[in-house]
Amino acid sequence: MSLDDAIRAAPRLLRARAGGLLPLYLLAASAPGVARTPLVVAVALAAAHVATTGRLDPAVAALRDADLGGPPDGDPFGSGDPAGEAVTEAVTGLLTPTVVALVVVGVVAAVTVLVLARAVGSAATLAAVTAGLRGEAPLVAGVRGVPEYWRPFAALTLARAGVYLALGGLLVGVVAVAGSVVAAVGAALAVVGVLVALPVVVAVELLFAFAGSAVVVDDAGAAGALRRAAGLARERPGVYAVLLAAGGAAVVGVGVVTGVAAAAGVGRAVALLVTLVVLPLFDGLRVALYADRGAGRVDSAGDGPAAAVRDGLVALGRFLREHPGANAGGAALLGAGAAAGWALVAPYGVTLGRPDDVGRVFGSVAVGPFVNIAANNWLVAASAVYGGLAGGLPTAAALGINGVLVGAVVATTDRLTFLALVGPHGVIELPAIAVAGGLGLHLGRVGLDAVRGRRSAAAVAETVRRAFRVLVGLAVVFVVAAAVEAFVTPAVAAAVLG
Repeated sequence: MSLDDAIRAAPRLLRARAGGLLPLYLLAASAPGVARTPLVVAVALAAAHVATTGRLDPAVAALRDADLGGPPDGDPFGSGDPAGEAVTEAVTGLLTPTVVALVVVGVVAAVTVLVLARAVGSAATLAAVTAGLRGEAPLVAGVRGVPEYWRPFAALTLARAGVYLALGGLLVGVVAVAGSVVAAVGAALAVVGVLVALPVVVAVELLFAFAGSAVVVDDAGAAGALRRAAGLARERPGVYAVLLAAGGAAVVGVGVVTGVAAAAGVGRAVALLVTLVVLPLFDGLRVALYADRGAGRVDSAGDGPAAAVRDGLVALGRFLREHPGANAGGAALLGAGAAAGWALVAPYGVTLGRPDDVGRVFGSVAVGPFVNIAANNWLVAASAVYGGLAGGLPTAAALGINGVLVGAVVATTDRLTFLALVGPHGVIELPAIAVAGGLGLHLGRVGLDAVRGRRSAAAVAETVRRAFRVLVGLAVVFVVAAAVEAFVTPAVAAAVLG
């Protein structure tokens, strides 16, 4: 196979099998949300601890009494300010051994879950890409790849982290020792170390990129995959050069697009581009290069964007009709979170003032905020949906967080202001979030059944595919909600609040 065939294979596969690949890339993108769950639980337990032990009230009282406008003249650190000292003492009092222990356990658990979640995502996506290049159904292969390959990918993640820790520790140690003898020598070594580190980082990334391909193409373990990837560098160095060029072009391209998007005020859309286009193309290229093959027969499985939107709205309606319990559960969790947020904040009587110019909340040009809001809400919903495969817990945590934020806003805002600033789009956005949560809870049951062996890979894949279609339908709802929030809500708020 020529290198040109491998380069063409990735975009051909993505165009033909987007419906079988993109759900798994959204699944992989949900890893941070899944990993955040134990930390959210730890923080919630810590907050409950300080609230029930009476340690929260002094901190709130000290903050309320303190002059937060700045420290007194001549005392830049506020060390002579009694109110500042009271705030420091009250906040420090919150850090009890129990609170510290809970946070530490939460952080350790979050890191552990992140490693596992990323391993699951890598196993699913690369197994799907490999199957697609062979002309097989990618989604089913991706689901089957999770139990087969997650262990090698977790080991590769830990090995990669270990390499960087070792190299970083060596560099810091050499610079520290040299700097303790002659400061100038230490500074010079630091500069040289940074220059040397760049090609080393590139080499490590390329090695582990092809090691991941070896896991799914050759069914190799972590150690065997690294050996095969290293052997590839000796036998076919050209593929390393191609992947390096493609990776460099991707980094530069994403950087340029990010800059342009930031200037245009649509930066959040870049995350969609990376998740749904850049990563599938890069994975397709590295697997095709390693396997030394182009794409097999990849007949298109879709009818275009318009048909996808139509099917998505149909799937959304079907899910609402067929799973009322899951949707009610999503709404209940969102409502419970709102009640908790209100109960936590309302007793302290904190009130936020109205914006000075509610009619120009998003400025004179609201296109950027519209795109950012729509893209962010959909990505958050997708994370809550596919994160729900982990027993539904990440979905419940996401709903709880969103509910707490809503409840806190209700508690700190007078009712008229809240209704004017949130009501117009909230009546569309909040139900959509609840439905996304219901879909995540439904997938939670599917995930548990799969772990228990009660559902086949084909059945799980079909449910994941249907969830993606529902998400496409929800994308339309979030676009409408974002349009209302960016273009209608400010005008309504200006008319109501003056």
